[in-house]
Amino acid sequence: MGDFYQLPPVVVEQDSRGIYAFQAILWAASIHLTFVLKEYLLSLLLIAIFVDFIQILNKLHVGQVTKKTEDIMKSLKHPLALPDQRIILSFFESI
Repeated sequence: MGDFYQLPPVVVEQDSRGIYAFQAILWAASIHLTFVLKEYLLSLLLIAIFVDFIQILNKLHVGQVTKKTEDIMKSLKHPLALPDQRIILSFFESI
């Protein structure tokens, strides 16, 4: 169980047809039954409040960024408020 839009495929060089795990050739050979959730099992109240944001996230998952989506995401940008001036650390994967 998971969001396979967030997982890159495990591939060998000759199997590079997609950027998502479910697009790999090995996926079709090993996964025989999949489900696509069409309904979110969150509280109906939360869905009603965040329905536009959920639709935006669904479009971003598949790389569909409209001007409206871009404008909405840019409008959410704001400086990070640090009430006690903590130091923020960034961790990066080493190669």
